[in-house]
Amino acid sequence: GLMNKPRFAVYEEFVKRFRQAAKTVGKKIYLVNYWISAHPGASLSRTLKLGLYLAKRRIRPEQIQDFLPSPMTLATCMYHTGQDPFTGKKVYIPRSERERRRQRALLQYDRPQNRKLLVEALEKLNSLHVLPKFEQAVKAGRAKARRRTRPKSRS
Repeated sequence: GLMNKPRFAVYEEFVKRFRQAAKTVGKKIYLVNYWISAHPGASLSRTLKLGLYLAKRRIRPEQIQDFLPSPMTLATCMYHTGQDPFTGKKVYIPRSERERRRQRALLQYDRPQNRKLLVEALEKLNSLHVLPKFEQAVKAGRAKARRRTRPKSRS
């Protein structure tokens, strides 16, 4: 891909090994994901796929950075030229603030303040039918949070 990141199968294997290592050492350690939205090449439909991937796995990203061009990077070259520097092929660039906010909403689907933008993005993609998948992930996350905070009964 344009971000030079491996496929999700590599990420999933890493997560599996991370959890095994945590279990082996007997510690509660957490994996903190860091995601970038509105990267060159990231269309709204591709971001929807990522959002659904996250929702299916009940991953609720806290740390998301909207792509910002920074000097001397390939991504910045793509951002300014609209082309892949190696192939010369046209690269989609999410430039409008509205689309960038929609992309973030697709990734942070669980935040109430993103609800309007989430629906707006799904409407734009003619994908309103997947809204229940996001809603199910939000409900499951809230139920899990309630179980974690519930005081343990003394018997």
